[in-house]
Amino acid sequence: MSFPEKHVPASEIIQKPARSSIYDNKEVQFHYQGEDLFFTLSHGLFSSFSLDKGSKFLLHCIADNLNMSRIGSILDLGSGVGSIAVSCKKIWNHADVSAIDRDALACEYTRRNSQKNNAPVTILSGLDLLVYDHERELLIEQEKTYDLILSNIPAKAGAPVLSRFFEEIDQHLSPGGTCALVIVQTLADTAIEILDEIDAEDIRSFDEKDHRVIFFDPSTNGSSADAADAADAAEDKTVDAAVDSGSTSSLPEEYIREIATFSPKSSSPSAYTLTTVYNLPGFDTVPLSAQLLARQAAAILKNRADKKSNSPRRLFFWNPGQGHIPSIICAWFMQSLESSAGGDAELPHIILADRDLLALETSSRNLSAWYPRKKIHIIHGYDSINALELLKKRMEIDVSGMPAGDLDGIIIDHSPIPKSDCEGIILKTASYLVSAGNSGAFFSVTGKSSDTAFLSRGISGMRRSFSKKHKGYRLDTFQIKDEIGHRVLN
Repeated sequence: MSFPEKHVPASEIIQKPARSSIYDNKEVQFHYQGEDLFFTLSHGLFSSFSLDKGSKFLLHCIADNLNMSRIGSILDLGSGVGSIAVSCKKIWNHADVSAIDRDALACEYTRRNSQKNNAPVTILSGLDLLVYDHERELLIEQEKTYDLILSNIPAKAGAPVLSRFFEEIDQHLSPGGTCALVIVQTLADTAIEILDEIDAEDIRSFDEKDHRVIFFDPSTNGSSADAADAADAAEDKTVDAAVDSGSTSSLPEEYIREIATFSPKSSSPSAYTLTTVYNLPGFDTVPLSAQLLARQAAAILKNRADKKSNSPRRLFFWNPGQGHIPSIICAWFMQSLESSAGGDAELPHIILADRDLLALETSSRNLSAWYPRKKIHIIHGYDSINALELLKKRMEIDVSGMPAGDLDGIIIDHSPIPKSDCEGIILKTASYLVSAGNSGAFFSVTGKSSDTAFLSRGISGMRRSFSKKHKGYRLDTFQIKDEIGHRVLN
Protein backbone atom coordinates (compact mmCIF):
# COMPACT_ATOMS: atom_id res chain seq x y z
CA MET A 1 0.00 0.00 0.00
CA SER A 2 1.10 3.56 -0.59
CA PHE A 3 -0.02 6.27 1.78
CA PRO A 4 -0.41 10.05 1.39
CA GLU A 5 1.78 12.12 3.67
CA LYS A 6 -0.97 14.56 4.59
CA HIS A 7 -3.44 13.53 7.29
CA VAL A 8 -7.10 13.62 6.33
CA PRO A 9 -9.39 13.91 9.41
CA ALA A 10 -11.88 11.09 9.89
CA SER A 11 -14.67 13.68 9.91
CA GLU A 12 -13.85 14.42 6.27
CA ILE A 13 -13.43 10.79 5.25
CA ILE A 14 -16.84 9.78 6.55
CA GLN A 15 -18.49 12.29 4.21
CA LYS A 16 -17.36 10.34 1.13
CA PRO A 17 -19.85 8.06 -0.69
CA ALA A 18 -20.73 5.02 1.39
CA ARG A 19 -19.93 1.44 0.51
CA SER A 20 -22.02 -0.01 3.32
CA SER A 21 -25.14 -0.99 1.32
CA ILE A 22 -24.31 -4.67 1.88
CA TYR A 23 -25.44 -4.14 5.49
CA ASP A 24 -28.84 -2.67 4.53
CA ASN A 25 -31.98 -4.48 5.59
CA LYS A 26 -34.87 -2.23 4.59
CA GLU A 27 -36.05 1.36 4.26
CA VAL A 28 -38.86 2.57 6.52
CA GLN A 29 -41.01 5.69 6.49
CA PHE A 30 -41.63 7.80 9.59
CA HIS A 31 -44.30 10.51 9.59
CA TYR A 32 -43.34 13.15 12.16
CA GLN A 33 -44.70 16.65 12.71
CA GLY A 34 -46.15 16.84 9.19
CA GLU A 35 -43.01 15.54 7.46
CA ASP A 36 -42.31 12.15 5.89
CA LEU A 37 -38.83 10.92 6.76
CA PHE A 38 -37.12 7.81 5.36
CA PHE A 39 -34.54 5.70 7.18
CA THR A 40 -32.37 2.87 5.95
CA LEU A 41 -32.04 0.19 8.64
CA SER A 42 -29.19 -2.28 9.02
CA HIS A 43 -28.95 -5.93 10.02
CA GLY A 44 -25.94 -4.92 12.09
CA LEU A 45 -27.68 -2.33 14.26
CA PHE A 46 -30.39 -2.25 16.92
CA SER A 47 -33.98 -2.29 15.65
CA SER A 48 -33.25 -3.55 12.15
CA PHE A 49 -36.86 -4.05 10.99
CA SER A 50 -38.60 -0.89 12.24
CA LEU A 51 -37.78 2.31 14.07
CA ASP A 52 -37.52 1.71 17.79
CA LYS A 53 -40.76 2.45 19.68
CA GLY A 54 -38.83 4.16 22.46
CA SER A 55 -37.14 6.58 20.05
CA LYS A 56 -40.48 7.48 18.47
CA PHE A 57 -42.06 7.98 21.89
CA LEU A 58 -39.20 10.31 22.89
CA LEU A 59 -39.60 12.35 19.71
CA HIS A 60 -43.34 12.78 20.24
CA CYS A 61 -42.80 13.78 23.88
CA ILE A 62 -40.31 16.55 23.08
CA ALA A 63 -42.57 17.89 20.32
CA ASP A 64 -45.55 18.01 22.71
CA ASN A 65 -43.79 19.30 25.84
CA LEU A 66 -40.83 21.50 24.86
CA ASN A 67 -40.66 24.88 23.14
CA MET A 68 -38.34 23.68 20.40
CA SER A 69 -38.19 27.11 18.75
CA ARG A 70 -35.95 28.21 21.65
CA ILE A 71 -33.61 25.20 21.29
CA GLY A 72 -30.49 26.21 19.39
CA SER A 73 -28.35 23.08 19.80
CA ILE A 74 -29.15 19.38 20.27
CA LEU A 75 -27.00 16.34 21.06
CA ASP A 76 -28.23 12.78 20.45
CA LEU A 77 -26.26 10.30 22.59
CA GLY A 78 -26.12 6.81 21.07
CA SER A 79 -27.52 7.72 17.67
CA GLY A 80 -27.97 4.26 16.13
CA VAL A 81 -29.29 4.78 12.59
CA GLY A 82 -29.88 8.46 13.40
CA SER A 83 -33.66 8.46 13.81
CA ILE A 84 -33.68 10.94 16.71
CA ALA A 85 -30.98 13.32 15.46
CA VAL A 86 -32.17 13.36 11.83
CA SER A 87 -35.83 13.82 12.78
CA CYS A 88 -34.96 16.77 15.04
CA LYS A 89 -32.87 18.45 12.35
CA LYS A 90 -35.54 17.89 9.70
CA ILE A 91 -38.31 19.48 11.79
CA TRP A 92 -36.30 22.14 13.65
CA ASN A 93 -33.83 23.12 10.97
CA HIS A 94 -32.70 26.20 12.91
CA ALA A 95 -31.02 23.98 15.53
CA ASP A 96 -27.44 22.74 15.34
CA VAL A 97 -27.78 18.95 15.78
CA SER A 98 -24.97 16.54 16.68
CA ALA A 99 -25.04 12.76 17.05
CA ILE A 100 -22.55 10.53 18.85
CA ASP A 101 -22.12 6.76 18.88
CA ARG A 102 -19.38 4.27 19.79
CA ASP A 103 -20.27 2.08 16.79
CA ALA A 104 -18.70 3.15 13.50
CA LEU A 105 -21.49 1.41 11.58
CA ALA A 106 -24.06 3.48 13.50
CA CYS A 107 -22.12 6.65 12.63
CA GLU A 108 -22.15 5.60 8.98
CA TYR A 109 -25.92 4.97 8.92
CA THR A 110 -26.60 8.22 10.73
CA ARG A 111 -24.58 9.97 8.03
CA ARG A 112 -26.44 8.19 5.23
CA ASN A 113 -29.87 8.88 6.72
CA SER A 114 -28.90 12.48 7.32
CA GLN A 115 -28.11 12.85 3.64
CA LYS A 116 -31.21 10.88 2.57
CA ASN A 117 -33.47 13.33 4.44
CA ASN A 118 -31.50 16.48 3.62
CA ALA A 119 -31.01 17.07 7.34
CA PRO A 120 -27.32 17.84 8.00
CA VAL A 121 -26.12 16.42 11.32
CA THR A 122 -22.64 16.62 12.87
CA ILE A 123 -21.53 13.04 13.52
CA LEU A 124 -19.05 12.19 16.29
CA SER A 125 -17.32 8.98 17.34
CA GLY A 126 -17.47 8.61 21.09
CA LEU A 127 -18.36 6.66 24.19
CA ASP A 128 -21.18 8.07 26.29
CA LEU A 129 -20.37 11.77 26.84
CA LEU A 130 -16.75 11.40 25.71
CA VAL A 131 -15.69 12.21 22.15
CA TYR A 132 -12.89 10.34 20.42
CA ASP A 133 -9.91 12.50 19.42
CA HIS A 134 -8.48 10.70 16.39
CA GLU A 135 -5.17 12.57 16.43
CA ARG A 136 -4.32 11.93 20.10
CA GLU A 137 -6.12 8.58 20.12
CA LEU A 138 -7.92 9.52 23.34
CA LEU A 139 -11.46 9.86 24.62
CA ILE A 140 -11.88 13.45 25.79
CA GLU A 141 -14.61 15.68 27.17
CA GLN A 142 -16.46 17.88 24.68
CA GLU A 143 -15.90 21.62 24.90
CA LYS A 144 -19.27 22.38 23.36
CA THR A 145 -22.48 22.61 25.41
CA TYR A 146 -26.04 21.96 24.22
CA ASP A 147 -29.51 23.32 24.93
CA LEU A 148 -31.05 19.84 24.69
CA ILE A 149 -29.44 16.42 25.15
CA LEU A 150 -31.44 13.39 24.02
CA SER A 151 -30.77 9.68 24.49
CA ASN A 152 -32.43 6.33 24.10
CA ILE A 153 -30.76 4.56 27.04
CA PRO A 154 -29.82 0.92 26.19
CA ALA A 155 -31.76 -1.70 28.14
CA LYS A 156 -28.46 -3.30 29.24
CA ALA A 157 -27.21 -0.10 30.92
CA GLY A 158 -26.56 -0.61 34.63
CA ALA A 159 -26.81 1.71 37.62
CA PRO A 160 -23.09 2.72 37.53
CA VAL A 161 -23.35 3.85 33.90
CA LEU A 162 -26.62 5.71 34.59
CA SER A 163 -25.07 7.42 37.63
CA ARG A 164 -22.07 8.63 35.65
CA PHE A 165 -24.32 9.85 32.84
CA PHE A 166 -26.60 11.82 35.18
CA GLU A 167 -23.76 13.26 37.28
CA GLU A 168 -21.75 14.52 34.31
CA ILE A 169 -24.54 15.69 32.01
CA ASP A 170 -24.47 19.20 33.51
CA GLN A 171 -21.02 19.81 32.03
CA HIS A 172 -22.50 19.45 28.56
CA LEU A 173 -25.72 21.43 28.98
CA SER A 174 -26.02 25.14 28.32
CA PRO A 175 -27.45 27.28 31.18
CA GLY A 176 -31.13 26.38 31.47
CA GLY A 177 -30.60 23.35 29.25
CA THR A 178 -32.69 20.18 29.43
CA CYS A 179 -31.98 16.49 29.15
CA ALA A 180 -34.68 14.19 27.77
CA LEU A 181 -34.20 10.46 27.68
CA VAL A 182 -36.25 7.35 27.04
CA ILE A 183 -35.63 4.23 29.08
CA VAL A 184 -37.26 0.81 29.36
CA GLN A 185 -39.72 0.51 32.23
CA THR A 186 -37.56 -2.07 34.02
CA LEU A 187 -34.87 0.61 34.54
CA ALA A 188 -37.15 3.61 34.94
CA ASP A 189 -37.47 3.55 38.73
CA THR A 190 -33.69 3.14 39.10
CA ALA A 191 -33.16 6.19 36.91
CA ILE A 192 -35.58 8.30 38.99
CA GLU A 193 -33.87 7.22 42.22
CA ILE A 194 -30.47 8.29 40.88
CA LEU A 195 -31.84 11.65 39.73
CA ASP A 196 -33.28 12.24 43.20
CA GLU A 197 -29.92 11.41 44.78
CA ILE A 198 -28.11 14.04 42.69
CA ASP A 199 -30.85 16.63 43.35
CA ALA A 200 -31.85 17.00 39.71
CA GLU A 201 -34.53 19.61 39.11
CA ASP A 202 -37.78 19.79 37.16
CA ILE A 203 -38.12 16.03 36.75
CA ARG A 204 -41.06 15.13 34.52
CA SER A 205 -42.06 11.65 33.39
CA PHE A 206 -44.25 10.33 30.57
CA ASP A 207 -45.15 6.66 30.41
CA GLU A 208 -46.29 4.12 27.88
CA LYS A 209 -46.43 0.33 28.23
CA ASP A 210 -42.74 -0.48 27.69
CA HIS A 211 -40.96 2.88 28.01
CA ARG A 212 -40.72 5.97 30.14
CA VAL A 213 -39.54 9.37 28.91
CA ILE A 214 -37.86 11.50 31.57
CA PHE A 215 -37.12 15.23 31.33
CA PHE A 216 -34.81 16.80 33.90
CA ASP A 217 -32.48 19.72 34.52
CA PRO A 218 -29.33 18.96 36.56
CA SER A 219 -29.31 21.16 39.66
CA THR A 220 -25.55 21.74 39.42
CA ASN A 221 -25.79 23.34 36.00
CA GLY A 222 -24.29 26.82 36.32
CA SER A 223 -22.96 29.39 33.89
CA SER A 224 -21.50 28.45 30.54
CA ALA A 225 -18.10 29.55 31.83
CA ASP A 226 -18.43 27.18 34.80
CA ALA A 227 -19.42 24.36 32.47
CA ALA A 228 -16.47 25.08 30.18
CA ASP A 229 -14.07 25.13 33.16
CA ALA A 230 -15.46 21.81 34.35
CA ALA A 231 -15.08 20.30 30.89
CA ASP A 232 -11.48 21.56 30.62
CA ALA A 233 -10.64 20.11 34.02
CA ALA A 234 -12.21 16.78 33.11
CA GLU A 235 -10.32 16.68 29.81
CA ASP A 236 -7.01 17.45 31.51
CA LYS A 237 -7.71 14.72 34.05
CA THR A 238 -8.56 12.25 31.31
CA VAL A 239 -5.41 12.97 29.30
CA ASP A 240 -3.17 13.06 32.37
CA ALA A 241 -4.55 9.73 33.58
CA ALA A 242 -3.85 8.12 30.22
CA VAL A 243 -0.31 9.50 30.13
CA ASP A 244 0.42 8.53 33.75
CA SER A 245 -0.72 4.97 33.15
CA GLY A 246 1.35 4.67 29.99
CA SER A 247 -1.84 3.76 28.17
CA THR A 248 -3.38 4.95 24.92
CA SER A 249 -6.78 4.48 26.54
CA SER A 250 -8.90 6.86 28.59
CA LEU A 251 -11.70 4.42 29.37
CA PRO A 252 -14.18 5.47 32.09
CA GLU A 253 -13.81 3.31 35.19
CA GLU A 254 -17.53 2.42 35.20
CA TYR A 255 -16.84 0.06 32.29
CA ILE A 256 -14.10 -1.90 34.07
CA ARG A 257 -15.12 -5.41 35.15
CA GLU A 258 -11.92 -6.93 36.63
CA ILE A 259 -8.23 -7.68 36.13
CA ALA A 260 -7.84 -11.30 35.05
CA THR A 261 -4.99 -13.62 34.06
CA PHE A 262 -5.50 -15.94 31.10
CA SER A 263 -3.65 -19.01 29.81
CA PRO A 264 -4.10 -19.83 26.10
CA LYS A 265 -2.88 -23.45 26.60
CA SER A 266 0.14 -22.90 24.38
CA SER A 267 3.85 -22.55 24.94
CA SER A 268 3.89 -18.90 23.92
CA PRO A 269 2.72 -17.03 25.87
CA SER A 270 2.15 -19.17 28.94
CA ALA A 271 -0.11 -16.50 30.48
CA TYR A 272 -1.12 -12.85 30.10
CA THR A 273 -3.19 -10.35 32.06
CA LEU A 274 -6.08 -8.21 30.79
CA THR A 275 -8.26 -5.56 32.39
CA THR A 276 -11.65 -6.71 31.14
CA VAL A 277 -14.77 -4.62 30.62
CA TYR A 278 -18.52 -5.13 30.61
CA ASN A 279 -20.40 -5.59 27.31
CA LEU A 280 -17.56 -7.41 25.53
CA PRO A 281 -17.13 -11.21 25.33
CA GLY A 282 -14.00 -12.98 26.55
CA PHE A 283 -13.97 -11.47 30.03
CA ASP A 284 -13.44 -14.75 31.93
CA THR A 285 -11.97 -17.31 29.51
CA VAL A 286 -9.69 -17.30 26.46
CA PRO A 287 -12.00 -17.34 23.41
CA LEU A 288 -11.69 -20.47 21.28
CA SER A 289 -10.69 -18.32 18.31
CA ALA A 290 -7.77 -16.93 20.30
CA GLN A 291 -6.77 -20.41 21.52
CA LEU A 292 -6.51 -21.60 17.92
CA LEU A 293 -4.41 -18.62 16.94
CA ALA A 294 -2.12 -19.02 19.95
CA ARG A 295 -1.21 -22.52 18.82
CA GLN A 296 -0.20 -21.35 15.39
CA ALA A 297 1.02 -17.76 15.75
CA ALA A 298 4.41 -18.69 17.15
CA ALA A 299 4.94 -21.18 14.32
CA ILE A 300 4.25 -18.54 11.65
CA LEU A 301 6.58 -16.02 13.20
CA LYS A 302 9.30 -18.56 14.04
CA ASN A 303 9.21 -19.76 10.44
CA ARG A 304 9.87 -16.19 9.28
CA ALA A 305 12.78 -15.95 11.70
CA ASP A 306 14.28 -19.29 10.58
CA LYS A 307 14.13 -18.15 6.96
CA LYS A 308 15.78 -14.89 8.03
CA SER A 309 12.87 -12.95 6.62
CA ASN A 310 12.60 -9.32 7.57
CA SER A 311 10.81 -8.84 10.88
CA PRO A 312 7.19 -7.76 10.47
CA ARG A 313 6.89 -3.99 10.72
CA ARG A 314 3.12 -3.49 10.56
CA LEU A 315 0.41 -5.92 11.71
CA PHE A 316 -3.31 -5.19 11.34
CA PHE A 317 -5.85 -6.72 13.76
CA TRP A 318 -9.58 -6.59 13.06
CA ASN A 319 -12.00 -7.15 15.97
CA PRO A 320 -9.50 -7.24 18.86
CA GLY A 321 -12.23 -7.41 21.54
CA GLN A 322 -10.79 -7.46 25.06
CA GLY A 323 -7.32 -7.81 23.52
CA HIS A 324 -6.70 -11.56 23.63
CA ILE A 325 -5.35 -12.08 20.11
CA PRO A 326 -3.11 -8.96 19.96
CA SER A 327 -1.72 -9.88 23.40
CA ILE A 328 -0.89 -13.42 22.28
CA ILE A 329 0.89 -12.22 19.15
CA CYS A 330 2.73 -9.34 20.80
CA ALA A 331 3.83 -11.52 23.73
CA TRP A 332 5.71 -13.69 21.24
CA PHE A 333 7.49 -10.64 19.86
CA MET A 334 8.41 -9.45 23.34
CA GLN A 335 9.84 -12.86 24.22
CA SER A 336 11.81 -12.94 20.97
CA LEU A 337 13.13 -9.46 21.72
CA GLU A 338 14.34 -10.54 25.15
CA SER A 339 16.15 -13.58 23.73
CA SER A 340 17.83 -11.53 21.00
CA ALA A 341 18.68 -8.55 23.24
CA GLY A 342 17.23 -6.27 20.58
CA GLY A 343 15.58 -2.89 21.09
CA ASP A 344 12.03 -1.63 20.71
CA ALA A 345 12.82 -0.67 17.13
CA GLU A 346 12.56 -4.35 16.20
CA LEU A 347 8.98 -4.59 17.43
CA PRO A 348 6.21 -4.23 14.83
CA HIS A 349 3.65 -1.46 14.85
CA ILE A 350 0.27 -2.83 15.89
CA ILE A 351 -2.86 -1.46 14.22
CA LEU A 352 -6.04 -2.29 16.13
CA ALA A 353 -9.23 -1.79 14.10
CA ASP A 354 -12.87 -2.29 15.03
CA ARG A 355 -16.33 -0.79 14.60
CA ASP A 356 -16.75 -0.71 18.41
CA LEU A 357 -14.84 2.07 20.14
CA LEU A 358 -15.16 0.25 23.46
CA ALA A 359 -13.24 -2.72 22.04
CA LEU A 360 -10.55 -0.41 20.66
CA GLU A 361 -10.13 1.44 23.93
CA THR A 362 -10.04 -1.80 25.91
CA SER A 363 -7.59 -3.70 23.71
CA SER A 364 -5.24 -0.72 23.34
CA ARG A 365 -5.34 -0.16 27.11
CA ASN A 366 -4.43 -3.79 27.75
CA LEU A 367 -1.70 -3.95 25.14
CA SER A 368 -0.07 -0.66 26.11
CA ALA A 369 0.31 -1.87 29.71
CA TRP A 370 3.42 -3.76 28.58
CA TYR A 371 3.94 -3.07 24.84
CA PRO A 372 5.43 0.27 23.70
CA ARG A 373 2.50 2.67 23.35
CA LYS A 374 4.16 4.50 20.45
CA LYS A 375 3.82 1.26 18.49
CA ILE A 376 0.05 0.95 19.00
CA HIS A 377 -2.46 2.66 16.70
CA ILE A 378 -6.24 2.38 16.53
CA ILE A 379 -8.64 2.77 13.61
CA HIS A 380 -12.39 3.16 14.10
CA GLY A 381 -14.02 1.74 10.95
CA TYR A 382 -17.30 -0.01 10.20
CA ASP A 383 -15.60 -3.07 8.65
CA SER A 384 -12.08 -4.20 7.79
CA ILE A 385 -12.13 -2.64 4.32
CA ASN A 386 -13.30 0.72 5.64
CA ALA A 387 -10.60 0.52 8.35
CA LEU A 388 -7.90 -0.12 5.75
CA GLU A 389 -9.18 2.84 3.73
CA LEU A 390 -8.99 5.02 6.85
CA LEU A 391 -5.50 3.73 7.57
CA LYS A 392 -4.36 4.92 4.16
CA LYS A 393 -5.71 8.38 4.96
CA ARG A 394 -4.58 8.70 8.57
CA MET A 395 -0.85 8.72 8.19
CA GLU A 396 -0.16 11.27 10.87
CA ILE A 397 0.90 8.15 12.76
CA ASP A 398 4.06 8.23 10.65
CA VAL A 399 5.12 11.05 12.97
CA SER A 400 5.29 8.52 15.81
CA GLY A 401 7.66 6.34 13.84
CA MET A 402 5.47 3.96 11.85
CA PRO A 403 7.50 2.85 8.81
CA ALA A 404 6.14 3.46 5.35
CA GLY A 405 5.24 0.48 3.23
CA ASP A 406 2.82 -2.41 3.11
CA LEU A 407 1.23 -4.48 5.86
CA ASP A 408 3.11 -7.64 6.82
CA GLY A 409 0.09 -9.39 8.25
CA ILE A 410 -3.67 -9.13 8.72
CA ILE A 411 -5.36 -11.04 11.54
CA ILE A 412 -9.17 -11.15 11.60
CA ASP A 413 -11.41 -12.51 14.34
CA HIS A 414 -14.44 -12.99 12.12
CA SER A 415 -17.85 -12.10 13.58
CA PRO A 416 -20.16 -11.57 10.59
CA ILE A 417 -23.23 -9.36 10.43
CA PRO A 418 -26.28 -11.56 9.67
CA LYS A 419 -27.61 -11.59 6.10
CA SER A 420 -24.68 -9.50 4.82
CA ASP A 421 -21.94 -10.31 2.34
CA CYS A 422 -19.22 -10.57 4.97
CA GLU A 423 -17.55 -13.29 2.89
CA GLY A 424 -16.93 -10.67 0.22
CA ILE A 425 -15.44 -8.31 2.80
CA ILE A 426 -12.98 -10.99 3.97
CA LEU A 427 -11.90 -11.79 0.42
CA LYS A 428 -11.52 -8.13 -0.48
CA THR A 429 -9.43 -7.59 2.67
CA ALA A 430 -7.15 -10.42 1.57
CA SER A 431 -6.82 -8.77 -1.84
CA TYR A 432 -5.06 -5.83 -0.15
CA LEU A 433 -2.16 -8.12 0.67
CA VAL A 434 -2.28 -9.86 -2.70
CA SER A 435 -2.25 -6.55 -4.57
CA ALA A 436 0.70 -5.30 -2.55
CA GLY A 437 2.60 -8.56 -3.13
CA ASN A 438 4.62 -8.14 0.06
CA SER A 439 6.77 -11.30 0.20
CA GLY A 440 6.03 -13.33 3.32
CA ALA A 441 2.92 -11.36 4.27
CA PHE A 442 0.27 -13.52 5.91
CA PHE A 443 -3.51 -13.39 6.28
CA SER A 444 -5.18 -15.21 9.20
CA VAL A 445 -8.91 -15.58 9.80
CA THR A 446 -10.38 -17.24 12.86
CA GLY A 447 -14.01 -17.68 13.87
CA LYS A 448 -16.88 -20.14 13.98
CA SER A 449 -16.50 -22.93 11.42
CA SER A 450 -19.94 -22.20 10.00
CA ASP A 451 -18.94 -18.57 9.36
CA THR A 452 -15.57 -19.33 7.77
CA ALA A 453 -16.34 -22.47 5.73
CA PHE A 454 -15.99 -20.46 2.52
CA LEU A 455 -12.25 -20.27 3.19
CA SER A 456 -11.97 -23.97 2.32
CA ARG A 457 -12.13 -22.86 -1.31
CA GLY A 458 -8.95 -20.86 -0.82
CA ILE A 459 -8.05 -17.26 -1.67
CA SER A 460 -6.90 -16.22 -5.10
CA GLY A 461 -3.23 -15.23 -5.16
CA MET A 462 -2.48 -16.81 -1.78
CA ARG A 463 -1.46 -20.29 -0.63
CA ARG A 464 -2.86 -21.90 2.48
CA SER A 465 -0.13 -22.46 5.06
CA PHE A 466 -2.28 -23.65 7.97
CA SER A 467 -5.82 -24.81 8.70
CA LYS A 468 -7.23 -26.24 11.91
CA LYS A 469 -10.64 -26.82 13.51
CA HIS A 470 -11.35 -27.00 17.22
CA LYS A 471 -14.72 -27.26 19.02
CA GLY A 472 -16.72 -25.57 16.29
CA TYR A 473 -14.11 -22.93 15.49
CA ARG A 474 -11.67 -22.72 12.63
CA LEU A 475 -8.39 -20.97 11.82
CA ASP A 476 -7.03 -20.51 8.31
CA THR A 477 -3.76 -18.80 7.47
CA PHE A 478 -2.67 -17.87 3.95
CA GLN A 479 0.54 -16.38 2.59
CA ILE A 480 1.39 -14.54 -0.58
CA LYS A 481 2.42 -16.84 -3.40
CA ASP A 482 6.02 -16.31 -4.41
CA GLU A 483 5.08 -15.70 -8.03
CA ILE A 484 2.83 -12.76 -7.20
CA GLY A 485 4.63 -9.63 -8.32
CA HIS A 486 4.71 -6.42 -6.34
CA ARG A 487 1.99 -3.93 -7.20
CA VAL A 488 1.12 -0.88 -5.11
CA LEU A 489 -2.57 -0.34 -4.45
CA ASN A 490 -4.20 2.63 -6.11
